[in-house]
Amino acid sequence: ADGVQVDDVFLLRFLLSNKKGVDVAADKVRAALQWRKDNAELLTALAEGGRHPLEAEMSRFLFSGVTGALGGGEPVSVVRMGLSDFRMLMNTWSVDEVAEYLLFEKERMFRVCDAETRKRQRVVKSITVIDFAGFTMFGSKFDNRFFNALSASSKSSSTLFPQLQIKTVAINTPSYYAMVHKSLSAVMPKSSMEKMVMCPAKKTDTKNAMAECPFMRQFQGGTAFPPFLGGTGPTPRELTPPEEREDELPFDTVRITSRSYAVVELLIDHRDTMVEFEVLVDQYHLYMRAEVMPLKGDELASVLASQTKQISKTFTGLSIRSGDDEDRVKIEMHKKKKRRRWKPRAARTLDPRQLKLLLGSSSGAAANRDNKRMSLNPQMAPLKLQARDGLVKGAWRIPVIGRLIITFDNTFSRMRSKHVTFRIVSVPPPEDEEEQSWWDANWPAFASQAKWPASADDEWTCVVS
Repeated sequence: ADGVQVDDVFLLRFLLSNKKGVDVAADKVRAALQWRKDNAELLTALAEGGRHPLEAEMSRFLFSGVTGALGGGEPVSVVRMGLSDFRMLMNTWSVDEVAEYLLFEKERMFRVCDAETRKRQRVVKSITVIDFAGFTMFGSKFDNRFFNALSASSKSSSTLFPQLQIKTVAINTPSYYAMVHKSLSAVMPKSSMEKMVMCPAKKTDTKNAMAECPFMRQFQGGTAFPPFLGGTGPTPRELTPPEEREDELPFDTVRITSRSYAVVELLIDHRDTMVEFEVLVDQYHLYMRAEVMPLKGDELASVLASQTKQISKTFTGLSIRSGDDEDRVKIEMHKKKKRRRWKPRAARTLDPRQLKLLLGSSSGAAANRDNKRMSLNPQMAPLKLQARDGLVKGAWRIPVIGRLIITFDNTFSRMRSKHVTFRIVSVPPPEDEEEQSWWDANWPAFASQAKWPASADDEWTCVVS
């Protein structure tokens, strides 16, 4: 039912990998069959073209995917270490959850190898390329817990998927690769480490690697590798940087020093706009709150006059980077759909004094009456964001035209800086039947990513998952 035939071809891999005798191989086969029985529902879904339940979420932080196949049918998978955010990955999911996801990625490769083996009448194995371009063990994206998940996955894989791997090739390696290799050796199975080799090629994104890489010369695998590895094959979506994906907004990160704020300011130019956020703090905790300052008078009239049908069809992405107090940062925009254009926004980082000026709290009682603010729930205002909670998601419906001000507050911390990684999307409501039709057709795909209020009664409630 799960799409894998248990026959002589299946058993052959276990016999080849267990030289201690048939009894040992038989024990491994029983363990593999029991695992398949325990995970029958998910494996059947994969056989029918489905995805792992966590794939859409994890692929935002772990950049890995299949890029092609060599002449003998050997599938090639690539991991981009420099693009992957292991800290966000491990802060959002447990070691066991990440290990399970990696194991099911091995299952996907096993299915390809099994099909090629039956087609070519010889045992076909896979190749993994680990691209270290841009990777550092000393930055904010690295987390040792990923090595623990990788270790658990590799140990299970050696039992469940014998004879799966030819080589693991490390390319674009940093100067301290020996230290990385030593760290891996401490947690990875010996059999896995024996298959790992280092390629001398460097900066493969700027030149053809065929001359420097003995592996590529041996297998003539130029078309199996994307351009960032010096090949001529296409770059699959799962290995494309987020800022280059037309259908996805990248996350951004801001560093908030001790005793300071970071502020995100967004103009809400349509009533009933939906605002969805995803946010994660790297260590300890900080506080988050959101307020709306309704526009009035000339400012409101100006916004209403500028509203057009095109704007109402716009998804808006917002990001923030730290800088000087008065620094305004131009936001990178990415198309969601070809028929939609991005509208420029701005973001700022402010100290507490400037925040009070922005909110009008130092302008006197009259100013406060004129600029009434509504505080968005959660009424645990401010919401306490803790690193152990991982990626927190929420959504608001904004019933008025105004300025949405989201504050990440670290002023209580006397010494520690925090890194906040986040993504904010605003979606104006449909205006006519044509837009409503588009909305109805595209809503299910968008809703699967956004955490939307479940009903009108929840429109002021932050939905935390």
